[in-house]
Amino acid sequence: MANALFSRKILCHGCFKKISIIVFRCDEAMNFCKNHHLWVITFALLAMFVAVSTQSFWIDEAITAKFAVRPAFGSWLNAMVTERGSDPQMPFYLFWVWVWEKIFGHGEYALRMAGWPFLAAGIVAFAWRKPMFAVICGLSAFAWYYINEARPYSMQIGLSLAMMGAAMRLAEGKLTLRSEIFWQIILIFSGVVLALSHLLGMFWTAAYWVFCILCIPALRKGDVLKKTFLAWLGAFLLLLAAGCWYLWTIKIGLRATDAGTTDFRNVVFDLYELLGFGGLGPGRLEIRQSGFVVFKPYAPWLALYGLFLTAIFFAGMKNLFQRLGRKNAAILLFLFFGTMVFIFGIGVVKHFRVLGRHLAPMLPVFLWIVAEGAEYFWRWRGAAGKFIVAGWMTLALMSCLEYRFAGRHAKDDYRSAA
Repeated sequence: MANALFSRKILCHGCFKKISIIVFRCDEAMNFCKNHHLWVITFALLAMFVAVSTQSFWIDEAITAKFAVRPAFGSWLNAMVTERGSDPQMPFYLFWVWVWEKIFGHGEYALRMAGWPFLAAGIVAFAWRKPMFAVICGLSAFAWYYINEARPYSMQIGLSLAMMGAAMRLAEGKLTLRSEIFWQIILIFSGVVLALSHLLGMFWTAAYWVFCILCIPALRKGDVLKKTFLAWLGAFLLLLAAGCWYLWTIKIGLRATDAGTTDFRNVVFDLYELLGFGGLGPGRLEIRQSGFVVFKPYAPWLALYGLFLTAIFFAGMKNLFQRLGRKNAAILLFLFFGTMVFIFGIGVVKHFRVLGRHLAPMLPVFLWIVAEGAEYFWRWRGAAGKFIVAGWMTLALMSCLEYRFAGRHAKDDYRSAA
């Protein structure tokens, strides 16, 4: 009996010691994550996994799959020069999904995840050492919706986040020469891939680069430019080649469908999408069939979300002007809102419907403003500020989850139809 009690005591002591070691190591790991903000970045990345479903491809995704399943590069290239839709105007994205399919297969989930590596890298670049920025990325309903498509928009969001992250790091002006070179390379690479991912990406890359060149002194330092000169030269040569490709596709008549036109309602709905309202409102099919009247049952939640967002957005604008200075902040807004207006103008002139997805590279600008505002309220406005931020975050999460799981937001089920 005594031996049994002694053995049990030793066993319990050993278990306690092991548990103590595990707890201590977990505590060390949590402190490491907390200090480096890895836990919030991990949250944002895991949220993007939840956003992707195995729901049936809809028609545009099926076209992506058609390019992805080509057995050889020659076959893929032949499809690029013979296809008569607008898809050849996404050269890098279609090449990427062709490579991706050879490794991960052509199921719905697999092809929708093709943009995830770019998105993950973009979130890390955008939110590193800024935990609130990672949370805002993870709660973007716009990002949740378009991550769940086998189209280039998640790739574009990720590349744009990377460029904006590089711009923020370079604008700080406290980097070593090696760090400045690293972030310039990120800026260059992301811009080139964005421009090659879609015809409209050329305009967004120009907006990001012009903003950085005008507003960031580090990009004009002779010693840094000498180190990155070949990278910039290669980038401009690639953009020249991309421009020639896009001009050729336009010359032979490739263009987006003219099933709709761009008007004031498009502008309103695109901003509604970008700012994250979409999941809280009606489905797209309801809106197309009945117009604005279908928003009535959802008005209370949309109004409350809008109230929280307006307060955060104006605080973010104020912080942005203080952080960048009036001149640089004005340049930022002029370039990006000007690019958006230009794209809407193309839609009006060329008679195609500009949708929220065509403005995907604009998302980091909104996320930056919202993150600045949320951080200001959370840190400096006490309980009332925390209530505003928590209220907005709760509704933003609801919008994300509604997009992912609510039947009214489901895309066309072509598998069942077939």
